[in-house]
Amino acid sequence: MKTFFVLVSSAALVTSCGTDGTFLPRRMYIKQTAAVDALGPGAISTSLVRATTIQPGRIYHQAADGSIHPICQKDFEKQNALKAMPVKEEKRPGDIAEDTVYQASVSLPLGLGKARFPYDRVKVTGFTVTSIDGVDNVPSYILSNLASKCKTETLKNNRPYYVTSAVAVADKAETYSRSAVDSVSVGPFTYEGGEETKGPTRSNVVFAATARRVSKEP
Repeated sequence: MKTFFVLVSSAALVTSCGTDGTFLPRRMYIKQTAAVDALGPGAISTSLVRATTIQPGRIYHQAADGSIHPICQKDFEKQNALKAMPVKEEKRPGDIAEDTVYQASVSLPLGLGKARFPYDRVKVTGFTVTSIDGVDNVPSYILSNLASKCKTETLKNNRPYYVTSAVAVADKAETYSRSAVDSVSVGPFTYEGGEETKGPTRSNVVFAATARRVSKEP
């Protein structure tokens, strides 16, 4: 019985360990992301943050705790080349973008049951894409038009940073999660997991960005 509860508790603990960060790393259990659905190949998934948190045509430092803050803001306010970047908005109210996950499970040793990667995912219904228009390579354009202080001091001291060119904001974002354990059997005790659990539904939140991540000297 003790073994049974250890196994179930361990599964719950693994499931609760989410990935910190506003700009999320690639997650091995995701086959295709809502970000790619919305913005195309190379798009980065984000935490569901309020719509004004991430803007296209900006630079953000991501701290060790996962929070982000804009950097080199004065350059975007004063440098004419950066101030003049045109922004376009495309509303896609009927489109759906969602994370799709690998569904394979594996058998646990000694016939104890079945397990899989725990996951959390998002399904977006309707979204708006805001992007920099008329610039071929937005990150390169931005980095080449920064003032010297930002290039030589601010960027160097704030890696990793992200240079954004497009952002997708959800009209409705539904969240789902699933535990690591499909089933566990120890003697007469059986735990049936594996069902997807629906989490909170959010609106007017960023879920994806097109951005260049810089973690070392360009």
